[in-house]
Amino acid sequence: MVIMSDANKEKKWLTAWQQAASVLQDERTGMIRRGDARELLRITTGLLQAYYKKNPMPTNSGLVEQQKLFRKLE
Repeated sequence: MVIMSDANKEKKWLTAWQQAASVLQDERTGMIRRGDARELLRITTGLLQAYYKKNPMPTNSGLVEQQKLFRKLE
């Protein structure tokens, strides 16, 4: 049984991901080029909806608060 050092394991892991990166990038580029605009819009909309469920938008723009601060400065 061969026991690899942590540095050796990290080097193999890094090499594997570097090799995979170009393949993954090619696949991503191909998916974008082949992509149907409606499908891309559906996916993007889903991602945004999921984000805003966890991170709701503020209920105000801050403009009213800003105007109050400006009035205090006068």
